[in-house]
Amino acid sequence: MTGMLLHYLRQQGCHAMAMKPFCCGDTKDVDILRELQAGELSSWEINPYYFPDPVAPIASRAKKQTNISVSMVAERIYAIAQRCELLLVEGCGGLKVPICKGLLLIDVIAELKCPVILVGKNKLGVLNHVLLSAESLERRRIRKLTIALMEEEKLDASARTNAKILGNLLPSCRVFSLGFMGENIMDAGVLKEKSSMVQEIVAHARLHAYVPAAPEGRRSKKKKKPFDSGKEINKLTAL
Repeated sequence: MTGMLLHYLRQQGCHAMAMKPFCCGDTKDVDILRELQAGELSSWEINPYYFPDPVAPIASRAKKQTNISVSMVAERIYAIAQRCELLLVEGCGGLKVPICKGLLLIDVIAELKCPVILVGKNKLGVLNHVLLSAESLERRRIRKLTIALMEEEKLDASARTNAKILGNLLPSCRVFSLGFMGENIMDAGVLKEKSSMVQEIVAHARLHAYVPAAPEGRRSKKKKKPFDSGKEINKLTAL
């Protein structure tokens, strides 16, 4: 999803960038984001916190990464945000993933105060996943939520009703269903070909170029011309 949004926005003339602050195990996500940004950001800038084991960050053997704070992560994100019109910030596994003791992924989102695009597989179990996530975001007063359901090659019985049910239970959120994207979705070329599928999400999310609510010391004094596509585009968006 992040890769498709990134490519689509850049194709539309928006100087968008993307980060994945936390990455565990395989770095394919980071490599793809770097390729889609034409190397504009280094792998380290895209992914400042890397954990070699394919487990939650808190369970990783990378002990040097155990003292991460919200302010440290936000500082990295704001630094990149000053270099573009829109910054997409990809998560790692879910809102309640523990990064280290005292820090969950949702803590970072709450600090950024940015809109959220919640992505889930359109299959049995997604209702519980999305509703619990939406409740957690609401408790943190994060209310700018868009939901994207990704279809699989073979649809189960629930896939035909999940979007409608979520729309009824979460009337303030727009729910999108994206068709099956093929087996090679982790290929940059395929993501580029499929990027038009996110056009409606971009239009609905109403993201407008503005400097996020960061402390004064983190803000850039240089004003940038907002991206204009007839829609508003937010400076930061978490996925």
